[in-house]
Amino acid sequence: MNVAPSDMRFVTDPAQWALFLDIDGTLLEIEPTPLDVVAPPELIVTLEKLAILFNGAVALVTGRRIEDADRILAPLQLTAAGIHGAQMRRYADGPIVSAAPPVSARLLHKVAALASGMPGVVVEGKGAGIAVHYRMAPAVRPQLEEGLRHIVRQSRQAVMFCQGRMVYEIIPAECSKRAAIELLCKLPRFEGRLPLVIGDDAPDETAISLADMRGGVGLKVAGEHFPAAVADFTGPLHVRQSLEGLVRRFA
Repeated sequence: MNVAPSDMRFVTDPAQWALFLDIDGTLLEIEPTPLDVVAPPELIVTLEKLAILFNGAVALVTGRRIEDADRILAPLQLTAAGIHGAQMRRYADGPIVSAAPPVSARLLHKVAALASGMPGVVVEGKGAGIAVHYRMAPAVRPQLEEGLRHIVRQSRQAVMFCQGRMVYEIIPAECSKRAAIELLCKLPRFEGRLPLVIGDDAPDETAISLADMRGGVGLKVAGEHFPAAVADFTGPLHVRQSLEGLVRRFA
């Protein structure tokens, strides 16, 4: 499909589309630590209007816990898949359901012990997953990756190593953003619609490919993973401006 991603004019009828959005690096700029990320008020307004425009067929698909996404976007709540699908909220005001067991205390302890010798590395326990941020200590990347891969290989749990933008994650082996979107597409408000996926890093690639396979559109945000030459958006600000333009077009 030939698209004009800068204004998303290929969306001629919102009733035909379902919108799936990553958060960090897509809607919002990457910050030194996860707690530093703040949403501008106008983004929350835009997302609220999009949810109305798409009749509820708007979902967050993120590596964050859904609770953390809610904190950033408060008071707005949307349908969401968190921790790469290890958490699900099937409708905006519904309960958050765990789709995978929490990582073991033993696994978390091993990761924390590895990171303790690497100043600037931040370990974020997420229940069903672990994120290890090294944006403030980029020089440790090779050592950190080797150590985490070894921990995953030795784990008694079915987990996998996942690489993001200046972050490594350990998540349940059965979880992926692609699988999460496949589940969300079966929900009443999403079923039968074309998926429009926007993401910025390696875990988003499977979701983007799923959108294309289903006849929808997968769009890429430039950054540390997607170079500008292959990206559809220059960065999160460009994404936010495009979404605002989409809302204005149907106002």
